[in-house]
Amino acid sequence: MAVLAAALLLATALLSLQPVGSSAEPTFDEWNTFDESTYQYTTHLQNGRYWSEITAYSGTAENLTVQSSMEGYQVTSIGDSAFSGNTYLKTVIIPERVTVIGKNAFSGCMQLNDIYFMGPMPEIGQGALGSAAAHYLSAHSGSWDGYSGSKSQTEEYSDGSLKYYIVNDTAHVCGWMSGSRVEIPASVTKDGIVYEMRSVAPWAFYGNWNITEVSIAEGVSMIEERAFMYCKNLSSLTLPSTLLAIDDEAFRMEIPSSSAGSEASLEVLTLPSGLEYMGFESFRMNCEITAVTVPDSVTTYKEGVFRACYKLESVTLGSGIDAIPDWSFDNCYALRTVTAYGTIGSVGNSAFLSDSSLTDLNLVNGGVTEIGSNAFSECTSLISFPMQGVERIGSGAFYNCVALEEAVLDSAVSIGDGAFKSSGVMTVSIGECTGTIGRDAFLSCPRLTDITVDSRNTEFLSIDGVLFSKDMELKCYPSGKALSSYTIPDGTTALGDNSMQGAKFSKVTIPSTITEIGPRALSFTSLAEVTIPSSVRYVGDRAMYECSEMRYAHFEGAPPEFGVHVFRGAHPDFTIFYDEEHSASWEDAESISQYEARIWEDQEGEGASAIMIAAIATIALLLAATAVCLRRR
Repeated sequence: MAVLAAALLLATALLSLQPVGSSAEPTFDEWNTFDESTYQYTTHLQNGRYWSEITAYSGTAENLTVQSSMEGYQVTSIGDSAFSGNTYLKTVIIPERVTVIGKNAFSGCMQLNDIYFMGPMPEIGQGALGSAAAHYLSAHSGSWDGYSGSKSQTEEYSDGSLKYYIVNDTAHVCGWMSGSRVEIPASVTKDGIVYEMRSVAPWAFYGNWNITEVSIAEGVSMIEERAFMYCKNLSSLTLPSTLLAIDDEAFRMEIPSSSAGSEASLEVLTLPSGLEYMGFESFRMNCEITAVTVPDSVTTYKEGVFRACYKLESVTLGSGIDAIPDWSFDNCYALRTVTAYGTIGSVGNSAFLSDSSLTDLNLVNGGVTEIGSNAFSECTSLISFPMQGVERIGSGAFYNCVALEEAVLDSAVSIGDGAFKSSGVMTVSIGECTGTIGRDAFLSCPRLTDITVDSRNTEFLSIDGVLFSKDMELKCYPSGKALSSYTIPDGTTALGDNSMQGAKFSKVTIPSTITEIGPRALSFTSLAEVTIPSSVRYVGDRAMYECSEMRYAHFEGAPPEFGVHVFRGAHPDFTIFYDEEHSASWEDAESISQYEARIWEDQEGEGASAIMIAAIATIALLLAATAVCLRRR
């Protein structure tokens, strides 16, 4: 017992030597889950200004810094009952730009004792704070004079250059007073107590043009939303190995303009090996970065992290990233090489949009099953992409990828509108799984000569390299085919929208099984004439638009239903001909009133007369020549 008592006394003495403000090793979710999926919110545009309102929260954080923006939309409002009934919350920090907190927003949060406000007192609805006390910074004390609930002042401290506040025995940098070099320490001492520096608070250095260098000491674990946003002359950044999270738009820059001065931006970016979270557009428009390696530790990688980094040339993504989100690298014009070591399941919408230098995309472990809309649109140097195993390809995914050579779609179940439009693919191979092919998926591919389809495919088939649906609608005639004439197979029921647009043939034979010619189906071709069988009952908008060589269209039956501008851009002498037996119906057809229309037999008669005249003229010339020869003899 004596030994035990002595041990307890020793332990108590040792504990008494620790600073009151010290705390355990920081953890990723100590102050925030940084997970927008736990929020529900609405976005608004009012008087030219975008903003968002948090309407619900389902997270489990005990100490929460409320997100100050949602996908770039600044949070200015917390809606009625948004956090009500949450049994996890103990401490909440409200961003300074929140101006409204709705009724009962935090009611029923049984463990919530303290809510810290970083800005002036917002409009607070009835019962909004529940039983929690409001804490406010001394800089905004005047705005809280009329608040009747439980409240107390939280001092905003300064050490001559740095501004910070203390919450739950940890310090958080919230501003800078002067100078171009920012040094954030590991701890601060206040009234003899040492407080560990835990984070750089939201908006702390927002728009500070004087800052050129930032050095953050070991121990700091979070850089929160917009902390260094628009620090346009920041060119040197040192991050600690303890850093766990870089939140939304933390280092986002703005588009350079003559009135705003130079946009220096970061030249070298070294991310610490323990980093776990990179927020929405966190380094957007940092225009001087040329190379970056995202460490294996990063498991949450949000949309647009390096969006519009114009000089970024190479990227390495660590093994913790399993998807390339929307807008990740769009408008990174210099980006040539991307290597990803994770199993990438999806490439998001516009992920590489307009990356015209991208040539080498190395997905080490493959695994892509989904490619978002416009994911590689305008990647004009991309030669290949491993499409085996890809199930869904979004609209415009490879639009204008003029160097792309082939598309092997063995697993696709959905190919979006214009997915390969204007690309350089020469062959397309469709497997047995394809369920839907969107409009214009392979339109205007000048090198495409052949589309093949697996014989087991239940939706599509290929006839002589031309794509048809199983019900025999012609879906796509490869515009790279060099045929001068084409006979559409018997049994074809319709020409789909844009299905033969830009084809190189000058003659097409349409079978009597076709009932519809879809919009723009034969537009921009070299057709000089066309015969439309009597089976056709519908000719869509601009069906033969800009066929500048077309002199006539012969309809063998009654007038079909016409769309608008069916023959717009045809030869100036363009004429519609119809058979005499249907002349009554054609004479009453208002839809063709802008064109000259005549009976087909007149055309035949005119043709015979022309032939007769030409023959007589030829004979006359021959007789005259013979007479001249005889006279000379």
